[in-house]
Amino acid sequence: MDRPPDPQALLNAVIFFDFRPVYGNQTLALGLRAWLAAYAPDRGRFLLQLARNALDNQPPLGLVRELCSRAEGSIRTRWI
Repeated sequence: MDRPPDPQALLNAVIFFDFRPVYGNQTLALGLRAWLAAYAPDRGRFLLQLARNALDNQPPLGLVRELCSRAEGSIRTRWI
């Protein structure tokens, strides 16, 4: 069944797949990443939607590539 992509599901996938092992048993995260690397190539439509999402939603970067955010009516920056 072919249906249009669900924006919330795509956002959830992007958040879920943005992981790095930082504490504990790192083999769990590395195993999940290896499984995902083997599983994803056969999911062309999903990968296309991820690529479109990445191109359509660029991070708010300032003049010298700092991350910008709005707080209390003014613009604050934080170096990344």
